[in-house]
Amino acid sequence: MSRFRSPTRFVLLVCAATILALSAVGCSGGGGGAADRTLRFTTRNDQRSTLDLGEVGPSQHDVLTVEGELFEDGNSVGRFDISYTTTDFDGVRERKVGIAVLEWRDGSKLVLESVNNFDVGAGVPATTEHVIVGGTKDHLGAEGVCEVAFVAGTFEWTCTILE
Repeated sequence: MSRFRSPTRFVLLVCAATILALSAVGCSGGGGGAADRTLRFTTRNDQRSTLDLGEVGPSQHDVLTVEGELFEDGNSVGRFDISYTTTDFDGVRERKVGIAVLEWRDGSKLVLESVNNFDVGAGVPATTEHVIVGGTKDHLGAEGVCEVAFVAGTFEWTCTILE
């Protein structure tokens, strides 16, 4: 007879060890204990245009596109493109679904999606949120969230990439 004294005891020990190992991975976030990455940068809108596809003025199906530069510590490090489509408009608030691509000079990209509400006539919202749905090169397989704050005429981005 083995030192485990019975096949049942051996199976129970293997199951217990497996559960402990899986619990440890679950507690570490599954990423081997690596810390989430945080990217901070600002953007400058070089071009902004609106395509009025619905009724005249703000309405469903209108498209807003924005493109410009990414800056880290005041240095230009890449470009971005965002396209928002108005999916709902109640006369006061536009609901916009957006997709954004952030591209650094080395070709690394983050792809983002968002749903945000914009009050007509109130200007840019103080904060918007974008979900990271993927990326390339340095950001391959990225997921997480970006918050964008409009502060004193500048868009300040904080992106948390889950590891």
